[in-house]
Amino acid sequence: MDRKSILIVTLLGLLCNSCIYYNLYFNRNYYRTETTRPRPILPRFRLAKPEPYRLKAEDQIDTTVIYIAKTKVFKDIVFLRFFGNGRVASGFLEEDSLEYNKPKRCVAGYYRMRSPTEFELQKFLAYSTTHASYEYYRGVVRGDTLFIHFDPPRKKPFSEIKINNKKGYSFYVKQKVDTLIGKPDW
Repeated sequence: MDRKSILIVTLLGLLCNSCIYYNLYFNRNYYRTETTRPRPILPRFRLAKPEPYRLKAEDQIDTTVIYIAKTKVFKDIVFLRFFGNGRVASGFLEEDSLEYNKPKRCVAGYYRMRSPTEFELQKFLAYSTTHASYEYYRGVVRGDTLFIHFDPPRKKPFSEIKINNKKGYSFYVKQKVDTLIGKPDW
């Protein structure tokens, strides 16, 4: 290779590197501190507008427990914790950890009840160093179990959506815990 080719390749590498550097630091749509999970810079939770949902007496969601799902993929236990002010926290439990009492270290989200047993859920998840997105779920409460659909049709009533054990669903079972402390910071 001659000097001209080496110079062109070097300049091209520097140009691409500067684009990556710019995206890493200036194009991020979330922030994170040492003790928190990612939070949106400009929150755009659709379920928080016009105002967050307030839990009603007839709603079947229980705010005095956590809902857990054991997965085969992760050794950890996934949990959901609902608050009476329309917010929901999710995260992982490792053995005897009390992560559900640390909302700052949980994934931020909102929920809204469509009927006493049917709900919508929206969480803010970071997928890379530059991008995070809002994930939308719908679910139904049956007894002490939550059935959550990952990619639901928004307009179709949930009763028309068939629940099967194969794909697209997650099952969370109610679990009583000794203490629930902490308030959401989002």
